Amino acid sequence: INDLDTALLDLNTLRMSMDGTYHEVRISVITAMIKRVYTFIKTQTLAPKEAVIKIFTSWGALLSRVTFDEEEYFDLLDIIQQEIDELGTFEDPATISFLAFNTLYDIDVLEEDVVLKWWQTSVSAESKQAPINRMVVKWIEWLQTADDEEDDSEEEEEEESD
Repeated sequence: INDLDTALLDLNTLRMSMDGTYHEVRISVITAMIKRVYTFIKTQTLAPKEAVIKIFTSWGALLSRVTFDEEEYFDLLDIIQQEIDELGTFEDPATISFLAFNTLYDIDVLEEDVVLKWWQTSVSAESKQAPINRMVVKWIEWLQTADDEEDDSEEEEEEESD
């Protein structure tokens, strides 16, 4: 049994004993992860990028085990942004937000289509302009471009095979 399995077992036991929801579990996990990132940065143990990548790579898989459908992934993305914004302890929350999303994407917790749909349907125009989303906007554009290029290459492959 590894640390993630132990943490998941403890979280599920606590959730059930307190009649909690997975939403509350996601808030707790994200809050703990972001506070740990901040501790690394504040103590100058790690630079912001390394801190986010270390924590979200180590513990991010736990999030996929408490998040089950598209709506819950939208909730997860919202929680990440809210917690980074509400803690207000980061010099550059946009970078932290971007790195958190990108790391979860890299370790296959977040899927491209879910992220793009969340951005298009759940994030208000006002939020898209918020300082915390400065780098997330660029990342979303990169995802859309990568998605468009993938669609183009698939069409070319289909034409070549015809």
